[in-house]
Amino acid sequence: MMSFVGYALFEPTLGFLSDRVGRRRIIFVATFLQALVILAFTFNRNVSWFYLVSFLNSACSAGIMTPTRALIADITPKDRRGRSYGAFLTMQSVGRVFGPAVGGYIAYGFGYNYAFYVSAFLMMVSAVSVLFFYPEDDNTDHLGKGFSLFGLQTLLTRRTLIFIASRALPFFFMFYATILTVMLKESPQFEATEATLGLMTTSISIVSVGAQYIAGHLLDRIGSVNLILLGFILDGFGYFGYVLANSLPEIWVVRLLIGAISPMYNVGMMVAMMELAPSQSYGLMMGLYGLSEDIGGMVGSPTLGWVYANYGFEATTYFMSFICFFAAGIIGLNMRGHETKQTPKPASGT
Repeated sequence: MMSFVGYALFEPTLGFLSDRVGRRRIIFVATFLQALVILAFTFNRNVSWFYLVSFLNSACSAGIMTPTRALIADITPKDRRGRSYGAFLTMQSVGRVFGPAVGGYIAYGFGYNYAFYVSAFLMMVSAVSVLFFYPEDDNTDHLGKGFSLFGLQTLLTRRTLIFIASRALPFFFMFYATILTVMLKESPQFEATEATLGLMTTSISIVSVGAQYIAGHLLDRIGSVNLILLGFILDGFGYFGYVLANSLPEIWVVRLLIGAISPMYNVGMMVAMMELAPSQSYGLMMGLYGLSEDIGGMVGSPTLGWVYANYGFEATTYFMSFICFFAAGIIGLNMRGHETKQTPKPASGT
């Protein structure tokens, strides 16, 4: 929860700040500070210290992720943003596949502190790489130095607000995976072991690596809104597979299919957000986009936990399917005609 609070406070703030002073500066400072914060985990002696460091770590992560998402839009042509964001999310998925295994090996072989030492070293290397490989802020003309928070009234239109709010809905899905894990362990029908569940999670992460990349390329062909709607609708039907499954292999197949579908709306919503935002406020809009994700994370866990505790697994699954169809409905109605608008051509001279 402390991580979500840190993200919620700092993603909009640092996104807005990156519009004012530049992406590169914010990313470098946040990456450098995160290396120090990771080292602070090695001094953990009590729960209060862990909460504090977790909060600071999420604040630094917000300073890296939000400006980076905006920077991709800064430097990528609109007709290639799907591929760019797809590649970006693919690299994140690669980290999620190998990071826990490498960290676990280091912690098991050398002690927990060494896992933090290695992570802090890699973060410091990343900070240095920002100075060498990221575009100079002084050479960019996209920064919103004339934009102020008083301009939010014109920036946050009804369409933009509805779209930002809808981003919270997919973050219910991550907590459904936790409920599914509990069900598989407790149900005598499945009796899944820790090893089986771990292998299932790893296989889904691997599928997600390729799915993110494919979704990015597909987006550039059919458009962000169409990709979002396709992803939510397919996922809505996909959740029924959990109710129909009678064995662990069948559950596994359903999870793999949903893991391959979800990148459609993850990539699509990120690109659509940048299509709605003016270029001088990409950072702020990505910060608000991230804030919606954080709210979804904070609300999703207790909501799904309550549904599961009171009505059981099937009701929770039907609720997830409803969320998918509801998200498709409000986005479809809200964004209707968004991608068909054309910029008027200047009148030709006589």
